[in-house]
Amino acid sequence: MTIPSSGNPITIAMRSRADGVLEHVPSTGDTTAPVVTPPSDTTIQFANGGAGLAHNDPALQSWLAQASAVDDTDGAVAVTNNLASQPDPLPAGTVAIQFSATDSAGNVGTATANLTVQEAAVTSGIIFYDGFESGDLSHVDPNTGAFWDNSAYVDVLPENPYAGNYSLRHRYQDPDGNGEAWSEQRFDLNGKYPEVWIDLRFYIPSNFSRSDVSPARNNKFMYVDSRKTPETNNVNMYTGFEMWGHQARIGCQQAYQDSTSIGWIWSNTANGELYLAANPSDLGRWHHLVFHLKKEAAPGDNNGIVRVWHDDVLYFDYTNLDNYSAGYNHYETGYLMGYANHMYDNDPTYFYLDEVKFSTSPPSGYGG
Repeated sequence: MTIPSSGNPITIAMRSRADGVLEHVPSTGDTTAPVVTPPSDTTIQFANGGAGLAHNDPALQSWLAQASAVDDTDGAVAVTNNLASQPDPLPAGTVAIQFSATDSAGNVGTATANLTVQEAAVTSGIIFYDGFESGDLSHVDPNTGAFWDNSAYVDVLPENPYAGNYSLRHRYQDPDGNGEAWSEQRFDLNGKYPEVWIDLRFYIPSNFSRSDVSPARNNKFMYVDSRKTPETNNVNMYTGFEMWGHQARIGCQQAYQDSTSIGWIWSNTANGELYLAANPSDLGRWHHLVFHLKKEAAPGDNNGIVRVWHDDVLYFDYTNLDNYSAGYNHYETGYLMGYANHMYDNDPTYFYLDEVKFSTSPPSGYGG
C-alpha cells in the first residue's frame, strides 16, 4: 500500500489475514522471493478404461514431492501446489501445475510444470483390470469379456483406497460364534489361459490378530481354478493360496477337485518365508503381491510355474512343477479371499483389495 505524503510517497507492506482483514507486515528489508524449482515436465498414465488420474495416485504424489524451494534468508522453505483446484480425477490432457513458496517476510515465489495425463493403451496381455472406480462390481473387460462373478460379504466403498476413490472391502464377521467366517469375491476370466499373472494390492488392517490353534487351520487368500462348474474328480486341478497362523504365512496348495492334494509348497528362496503380518509395521498398510502361474505344457515336462513376489521381493520360485491336468490344463475362474476356517480375533475384521489385474504377460519390472 502506498500512502501519499508531502514528500516522497510512503509504501507500507500489507497482507490479508484469514478473516479478510488487512494487517501490516513489519518491514524486514527482505524483498526477495524464494526460488522455486518445480519437477520436470512429465507424463503419467491411468489404467485403460479408468475415469482419469486420481489425485492420490502414488506416481502423481511422488512427482509433486520433487518440487523444492530455497530462500536467500530462510533457506529451504515448504512448497505447495494447486492440484486441489484441478478436477479429481484428472482427465486426459496437459495441465500446468503451479508450485508456490512463501518466506517469512511474505515474499512469494512461484513456478509451473506441465503434467500430461494419458490413458494407458489397451495391452493385448491384459485379461481383466479393475481399480473399482465405477463404484461397484459391474466392470466387464471390453476385449476379453472377463468379469466379477458372485460375491459374499464384500463391498465396493469410497473407503481406504490404494489409488483413486474406491476399494473392495472384505468383511469378516462371526455372528454365530462358531469361530468361522466367510468373505469372498469370485472372478471369471471368460477364457482358458495356461499361463496367468495376477497383480494386486492388499491391505491388512491395523487390528489384524489371529491366534494360533492346534491343529493349525487355514484361511483362504486366493484360489484359481480351471473350470466354471467344479467337478469332483482327480483330473481338474486348482491352485490355492492360504494364510496360516498369527503371522499370515502364505502357503500354496495344488490339488484336485476330489481334495486329492499333490502337495503344499512354501517359500523356497533365500528371502525366507512369506509372512504378511510378521511385524507391527506390516499392519495398517498396503501390500503389493504378484503371482505367476503356469500349467505344465505336457505330461512329464515338469515345467509348471508358481512364483510369488511380495513388495517386489521374490519368495516362491517354482519353475519345475508337475501340474498338468488333462482337459483342464488352464486357468479360468477363481476367487479372492474366501473361507476363514479360524475367525480373526477382532470381530469384524476388514481387509481391502485394490488395483486387481489379471494378464498373460508380466507386469512392468517382473521377469517372464
